[in-house]
Amino acid sequence: MLCLRPAAHFAPVHSRARDNDFHDLFTPDEHTQERADSNRQQQRRPGVACASIGSPIGEAYLGAMRAAINGKRMRLFVHRKGATRAFGPGHPAITENLKKTGQPVLIGGTMGTASYILSGTTRSMELAFGSACHGAGRSMSRHQALRQWQGKDIVQRLAAQGVLIRSRSMRGVAEEAPGAYKDVTQVVEAAHEAGLASKSHASSR
Repeated sequence: MLCLRPAAHFAPVHSRARDNDFHDLFTPDEHTQERADSNRQQQRRPGVACASIGSPIGEAYLGAMRAAINGKRMRLFVHRKGATRAFGPGHPAITENLKKTGQPVLIGGTMGTASYILSGTTRSMELAFGSACHGAGRSMSRHQALRQWQGKDIVQRLAAQGVLIRSRSMRGVAEEAPGAYKDVTQVVEAAHEAGLASKSHASSR
């Protein structure tokens, strides 16, 4: 739970959409249910109003989000969901031993791939309130993954590659199958090219 003072300014940062070509739309007014009902055919999950970002509802949502930024200088609270802090070199909030390189940015892969450590950038401060993605991101839903893979098969396949899995839930293993995620190397490259994080001091494991 995030508690803010009255009249505080708040910027949510979400680096990934949970469903391809769809964004969850939460409209804080009395028309939320009406809009959800009118858009029922596009709903992916019960209880969540969602629509194509190019639809009238999607455009209204984006307009409302953009209206929160009007050029005034103000104190801002940033809540990162699906994102991590990526402060650039010299930022006062990072420790002295990191000021030269910037905030370490951890971008996790899957059970069968590498993970990366990048560094924050000054450009990220300008583009995304000092934020970058914190993982490869799902390419399919958990429900889709369950239909495509069996947990025990994933355990055996990764064991053959020297990756040992210990889990009480084979369902959970199937949901987290490597194939259910994007290519982490491509995601890292995109973050680097966008200027959100830098590979200059990066390492992979």
